[in-house]
Amino acid sequence: MTVELFRNNSYLKEHKTIISEVLPEGLVLNETIFYPEGGGQPGDEGSITFKNNRIKIVGTKYINNRLVHLTETTNDCKQNEEVTIILDWSKRYSYASAYLSSSLVFNNTLPCYRWFYRRW
Repeated sequence: MTVELFRNNSYLKEHKTIISEVLPEGLVLNETIFYPEGGGQPGDEGSITFKNNRIKIVGTKYINNRLVHLTETTNDCKQNEEVTIILDWSKRYSYASAYLSSSLVFNNTLPCYRWFYRRW
């Protein structure tokens, strides 16, 4: 099971970890700083570096109760190999800002449009 480091510190941008499992969709890691998709928000993106290789992480989501880092390729990735994961901080920040903004607007306008929502 992946240790979700982002639960305790959402400002981590880089972390060394171990590949637990290599799947056709991507990689399962021992620890991660990447939020998975959920609640209408996309999963984090970034990259994995190891042995002079760099693989792009195009998303993160739960597949069969495993937190999978979706990658463009899993070539050259081996189980139990040490890697460095690097978060695309600008994307995470923009997702978080958009989520907060939409929540504030919705929650503050809800009382004004309560009659409209009751019709559904």
